[in-house]
Amino acid sequence: MKQKQYITTLVLAFVAALAIQNAQADGNRVTRECQELSEITPDVELPMIAAAVSECANHSDPSRKLSIFLSGLIKVQFDTRRVEGTSLGSATMFYQMLTFLKMTEAEKEQFKRDGKEFAEEARVLACAEMRRQGPPTYHPSWFVNVAQQKSQHEQAGKLKEIDAAAEWDAVLTLFCSAK
Repeated sequence: MKQKQYITTLVLAFVAALAIQNAQADGNRVTRECQELSEITPDVELPMIAAAVSECANHSDPSRKLSIFLSGLIKVQFDTRRVEGTSLGSATMFYQMLTFLKMTEAEKEQFKRDGKEFAEEARVLACAEMRRQGPPTYHPSWFVNVAQQKSQHEQAGKLKEIDAAAEWDAVLTLFCSAK
């Protein structure tokens, strides 16, 4: 039962974050092309990465949308290391929900097919670009809010004192060496 409540809380937090993001973006919405992976810089937060993946849903280069998606997964792993009261599984699920929310069923199915075919190529691209860019520089405010809402622990949502470069290297080593 606790897990069901946790998932409900996570979904509600996700919907609230998305509503805020949509409200802010609606005034500035312009039809854009699928961004390049290099445009997903260290200051770009996960909700914006998820939106970028959605914008790439129909792009002709599957490696581009997949590598952008994987860059978000890498940042999720980093954020779980720097925010108290978070788990990798929950954060990954939240990021995936945020990413696929605006996609049609056909786009989701195509994304899955592309993932099976182009996953390795996209992983290599994402890892190379994330190594080149270095650790995220954004404050993980969305992540902090989710941690504070889901946990009774008083430290939940607080940023940990970490060596960002060392943690980033550890995340990349783990993510980029997995096949």
